[in-house]
Amino acid sequence: MGFFAALFWMFSLVRRLFGKKKPFKLLNLPYLAFAKVLNGMKVNEAVNLSQTSIKCEIKMKRVKKRIYKIIIENLDDCEEIDEENTEIKHLQRIILVNKKCDVIDAYNYMKNCKKYTRRVFAGYSVNFWISKFCQIYKGKSSFTEISYLNLEDLIHLLQHFHELFAFDHVNLVMDHGRLFGDYQEVVKHILFRKCHYVEICGRKSRLTTENMQYLMNNIDLKYGLLIRCWHPSGFDKELLSGIPRLDIFYAQNYELEDVKNIFRFCEVIHLHIHAFTAKCIKQFILHWLAGHVPNLRRFRFVCFCYPEVVDYILNEIQHFKWDANRRAEIFIDGLEKINCGAGYDIERDDGLLATLICIGKEVEFLVWHDRFPNDLTQRSH
Repeated sequence: MGFFAALFWMFSLVRRLFGKKKPFKLLNLPYLAFAKVLNGMKVNEAVNLSQTSIKCEIKMKRVKKRIYKIIIENLDDCEEIDEENTEIKHLQRIILVNKKCDVIDAYNYMKNCKKYTRRVFAGYSVNFWISKFCQIYKGKSSFTEISYLNLEDLIHLLQHFHELFAFDHVNLVMDHGRLFGDYQEVVKHILFRKCHYVEICGRKSRLTTENMQYLMNNIDLKYGLLIRCWHPSGFDKELLSGIPRLDIFYAQNYELEDVKNIFRFCEVIHLHIHAFTAKCIKQFILHWLAGHVPNLRRFRFVCFCYPEVVDYILNEIQHFKWDANRRAEIFIDGLEKINCGAGYDIERDDGLLATLICIGKEVEFLVWHDRFPNDLTQRSH
């Protein structure tokens, strides 16, 4: 090798090793490779990437990265449970949740905060604690938060995300005054065809029959409904009969006959402020023992009683203390775990088992359709 040839070879080697590298051209990747890179991104990274160019946005729309959940929030009167918090109680934002494990991590983090008692924690939904988690971390969490100004801005964002991502779950959390006022047209957006769970807030508002009919005409509530506003006396409760999960805060107008007839196909019922007595609960259990309410998994009475009331409820009803050979110790409802070791078991003639337990001032009636679920974390150790 000649002197100049050797010099040229050494120069080429140095340039390859230490020279300026060419930028990685993501858009030049074939479809499958691009999809793999996109699906491995965090949600905020994907959102930012979509804004780099029209070509990039088009390619992302072809892939449609799968996202676990989108929560649309619009709360004029956001309930605050921290006395020291002086922030404005108003939320108007979208929360994007990449994976289910992100929800579980945030929920467990908030659950382990010592300043929230079990009663306080159990009184709010998973979406509330996700929102609270975002407020604490203020943009530093794994969730992506995007604010909007008005209805037009919200619809623009929903359309963009609908074209860009594939959502497993769509949740709506909105004040009554907004949902049936300035923002009522939002539920007609195509994205809400995937919305099956809604939270209606507004402690000073009243949910009318017309409101409920409008909501059900536009959204299939096959997962559940949370109502944190008042019911006028003329409200048509029959509209709630086909919803599997009901969380009702102001339930003073609900009576035992409503539970027997309207809630006969419900799976989970939470009544917070209500007029049910120990006698009513006993009559309901007798109704269940007769083979009614076939789908029921959980009936929770909040703000109710003291432990001694359970003795009255169970009087003349055959019951047993917990036996590890009969059922698991932990009952799981979604992300919520209830220790039933101190509960009393009641068995129906068809073999279906239920547990009655008093926790604080709450009474839980839990039905074990599967006494020993496959999830080993539910078993007694």
